[in-house]
Amino acid sequence: MPVRKIPRNYRNITGAVSRSNGDPMVRYESALERDFYELLDFDINVRSYE
Repeated sequence: MPVRKIPRNYRNITGAVSRSNGDPMVRYESALERDFYELLDFDINVRSYE
């Protein structure tokens, strides 16, 4: 699956979230995305996400 490039900038919150299962980190471009990835990581019904 193609992955978008997230450039570092100073207008938005950008970064990466580590996963609890040891998979590669997921990059985010906003606080909303970051929080969503955190929720996905701890939801027992979610097997994987990119």
